[in-house]
Amino acid sequence: GRFAPQMRTGKVAATCVAARPGFAVPEEGSAEELPCDMGSFAEASGSSTCRLCSPGRFGNSRGMLRCEPCDVGYYQTMHGATSCLRCSQGSFANATGSTDCRTCPPGFSTLLEASTAMDFCACPLGRYLPDD
Repeated sequence: GRFAPQMRTGKVAATCVAARPGFAVPEEGSAEELPCDMGSFAEASGSSTCRLCSPGRFGNSRGMLRCEPCDVGYYQTMHGATSCLRCSQGSFANATGSTDCRTCPPGFSTLLEASTAMDFCACPLGRYLPDD
């Protein structure tokens, strides 16, 4: 997690410096820190490796300090994701950071993808729910 930066003169500094958050130094004796790849992060300074984003989260740029949770209506099942997936028609995700979508009850569906609540589960076109 430490490196010896090169100075403008081309000489190597006498003191090793900890890698910044969002960066890592994977090789001993390195002269530079490397930004974490998309889909990974380094929360603390002095990291020697970047960690993959966990399911339900994503990293869409390099050098991230932490991964972002998927928005409601979206999900992600994989580690190291760079984006989240829309819930398909007939399902919904009502919490941020979802790892899957919940299916509407039998006989109901959502009209659109990326639905955010069970309230969007309705009778399909051509059908209705009579008042009792």
